[in-house]
Amino acid sequence: MFSVGSMNFIGALPVDGYNNVAALLVTNIVRRFADSTPFPVPKAPAQGG
Repeated sequence: MFSVGSMNFIGALPVDGYNNVAALLVTNIVRRFADSTPFPVPKAPAQGG
């Protein structure tokens, strides 16, 4: 199942000249990881209560 889904996902990237949701998802992920801005670290929730 995983290998077939992976092949279909990669095959979907060039559809409509890479102007589709799958290509946008990959583009956003790669751009974010290539950006040198550090990821924000969420604050821990208050304990107790």
